[in-house]
Amino acid sequence: MNIKGVNSVREALRCGSNIEKIFLSRSLPDIETAAREHDIPIKILNRDKMDSQFGQHNQGVGAIVGAIATQDPLTFLVDASCIVLADRVQDPGNLGAIIRSAAAFGADVVITEHQSAPISDTVIKASAGNIYHTRVGRVVNAARYVEKAKENGFWTVALDGEGESLFRLKLDGKILLMVGNEGSGLKDILLRHADWRASIPMRPGVESLNASAATAIALYEIARQNHG
Repeated sequence: MNIKGVNSVREALRCGSNIEKIFLSRSLPDIETAAREHDIPIKILNRDKMDSQFGQHNQGVGAIVGAIATQDPLTFLVDASCIVLADRVQDPGNLGAIIRSAAAFGADVVITEHQSAPISDTVIKASAGNIYHTRVGRVVNAARYVEKAKENGFWTVALDGEGESLFRLKLDGKILLMVGNEGSGLKDILLRHADWRASIPMRPGVESLNASAATAIALYEIARQNHG
């Protein structure tokens, strides 16, 4: 798989990801030094060839890496305290931003439902490389996973524009936060499984936030209530 961008490649190097080769179209001394330390070959490309291989907005660096490892999602229920479940989040930029927010605010795990965007170079870049610090899993039956989470002591919170204000809820303890598709939101069956439906108060007349922005606010509030 190809990845691109300074943060994505730096984090892949820092976390010991399986990098086969690094490509550069400009000088990036820290990346070059780290690549040599790990015996990773470097190839210099001109700008046009870099854009052709990695697409635009590559920041002059790309790499070929092994696939991001995913784990059995059920194992996360044993030791995680905060899990994000992304239900059919199909925009890779949104999914990457959700992973970035999860890393920033201390969520242990991001679970994607099988109709969500696959892990790709766009997801990795949008996560600013934070996917390498976040446990990721994928489920076919999201409702069944939510049931298992509840059996393991998790409170389930669904982001829903018709729900109670997020800031009125007591969100301490083990939390599974569900965020839905950019257009249609969460599936009805997931809403029915929620202990709470949470909305983010906004000024009248303002369009709703996208999935990643809403997730970031919710994760911040969960972290604030649990860690101060």
